[in-house]
Amino acid sequence: MNLLSRHPMMTAERAFHVEACCAWIDQKLGDNDRMLPRYVAQNMLATLSNLDIATVTSTPEELRITMYGISATASSSPAAVLREWQAQAKDRLAAGWQQ
Repeated sequence: MNLLSRHPMMTAERAFHVEACCAWIDQKLGDNDRMLPRYVAQNMLATLSNLDIATVTSTPEELRITMYGISATASSSPAAVLREWQAQAKDRLAAGWQQ
């Protein structure tokens, strides 16, 4: 891994934001009273992008999200890319953070 590809340091503040986003993803995608999960996930990606919290890119083959220095890709759906980001984020949180 070179300096340009190194992840940003996981500080306590960044860890807080990452944990909050993980909880937000669970809450939004787990609420069965909302519209179909695909549309919920599309709205979530649009919100994150519009607020400059995340960078979201898409090609015909895949979706990619980068948020708080954590990236994820998925080929199947907006919900899948959010869940993949969540899995990557939990792995990063498990590695600990700098004080």
